Amino acid sequence: PSLIVKYRPRSFQDIVGQKRALAPVIRGLQIGRLPNAWLFSGAIGVGKTSAAWCLTLAMNCESFDRRNLTLCGTCPSCKGSAISFHFYNCAAPGFDPIRLITFGADFSPGGRNYRIYFFDECHNLSARIQEAINSFLDNLRPHLFVVFATNQLDRLNPSLIGRLNHIQMATPNEKAIFQLLSNISEKEEMCVSKNKL
Repeated sequence: PSLIVKYRPRSFQDIVGQKRALAPVIRGLQIGRLPNAWLFSGAIGVGKTSAAWCLTLAMNCESFDRRNLTLCGTCPSCKGSAISFHFYNCAAPGFDPIRLITFGADFSPGGRNYRIYFFDECHNLSARIQEAINSFLDNLRPHLFVVFATNQLDRLNPSLIGRLNHIQMATPNEKAIFQLLSNISEKEEMCVSKNKL
C-alpha cells in the first residue's frame, strides 16, 4: 500500500494538531452521546476526512474502549470487512446529498453498523440544497451520521452552519508536521535529511 494508506490515522490521537478541535467528538464518544450531524472546516490536508474515518471506525468497532479511545482491532469493522464509510464530493453540478442519505436510511443496520456519510467540498452545494438540509437533519435515523467538510466556510449558509456541530480544524504547526514525517521516515528506514523533511 502507499504511505498515505499505510499511515492513515485510525484514531483521533493520530490526527496531528487537532486534539483541541476534536475534543467535542471525543467527549461524545466517551460518554456515548454523539450528535449525528457535523461540519468539519479547515484548510486542505488538516485531517477532515481522516477525522470522519476515525469516527466511522470508533462507532462501528464491536469492542471500542471509550475511555482510552482504542479499537479492538479484531472485529469485522476494524479489519475493514464491515465498514460503512461513504465518501462523496459535492463539486458535481446538481449534487443532492439528501437523496443519498434517504436511500441509506432504508437499510436497517445490524449490530453496530452505523453509516457515516462524508460530503467533501460542501460549499459547492446550491443555496436551495443547503436550505433543504436544515429541515432534513431533524429526521435523521439513529444509525445515520453525516459529516460535511469545507475549506471555504464563508460560502456556506449561516443557518446551515448553525444547524451542524461545527469543528474548526487548525493548520498544524511546522514542528508537529516535522515530527510526523520524521517518525514515518524512521519506520520506513528511509534516510532523509532534516532539511528535506
